[in-house]
Amino acid sequence: MGDSVRQRIVGQGDAALDPHDVHLVVADEPRHAVEVDDRRAERDFVERAASLATFVGVLADLRDRSVGLAVMTAWGRRHRGVVADIGIDHVVLGRAGGAVAIVIDEIATVMPDPDVAMGPSDGDLAHPSDATLMECLDRWREGRQEVGIVSRGGGQPLRGSLVVVGDDVVTLARESSRARIHVPARAIVEVHVAAWTLR
Repeated sequence: MGDSVRQRIVGQGDAALDPHDVHLVVADEPRHAVEVDDRRAERDFVERAASLATFVGVLADLRDRSVGLAVMTAWGRRHRGVVADIGIDHVVLGRAGGAVAIVIDEIATVMPDPDVAMGPSDGDLAHPSDATLMECLDRWREGRQEVGIVSRGGGQPLRGSLVVVGDDVVTLARESSRARIHVPARAIVEVHVAAWTLR
């Protein structure tokens, strides 16, 4: 390679300043190769992140971005809100007038607002809360929260005050009567609360 061409590549000497010399295109080739490599590396990173995506990771991304979304349960119930908390077995959607805790395994689809651009989640995210839904219910019982519980089948919420949260059963008391409603923990798919705090 002649000195003149070498000077053009490295941007040295008078030859590098000649904008009309066709050999100046050689100086762009190394830069172009670097840009192509950078784009390829970025594309590979995105593809790797997408291949590692998890459902909980997606929920955490939505929570971190405060993205409004619609959640459809396996029983055909639809909820709108913003992810406020993610536990071991449930996600809490904050919404006007309270919140709803939904068992993760009972979620059929999550649809973020279409105006929000979402990339893939790397899925490598720990649960922000290590509480189970039953532990949340026990906390709400201590706070004398009135709740609405939806059991498998997707009917209307059974409303009442939490009076017992056992190992595998929840008992509600209705204000208007002495009636008690006992719900097996395995049957609970949603819990609605009017007032909700993270802890």
